[in-house]
Amino acid sequence: MYNGSFIANLAQFAGQDEISDDRLQLDFSASYGLNDNFRVFTEVINITDAPVRFYQGVRSHPTFQEFYSWWARVGLKFNLSRC
Repeated sequence: MYNGSFIANLAQFAGQDEISDDRLQLDFSASYGLNDNFRVFTEVINITDAPVRFYQGVRSHPTFQEFYSWWARVGLKFNLSRC
């Protein structure tokens, strides 16, 4: 998923706007149907560990940066409507 940069907060003076930096986040998901009722699935989110960054006016003036790491889940889904 790609999010382009955008103005997050407008400032009173030019060049002091707070801007959200662009961000490329790579996610993965897959599922496999075992039969009509059961499906196994997995998801991995933010594989690239893309940070969230804000800066004031220019990128060399960062105001905020946070890393959320990656996370994953695996599960089994049961479809009641096919019973």
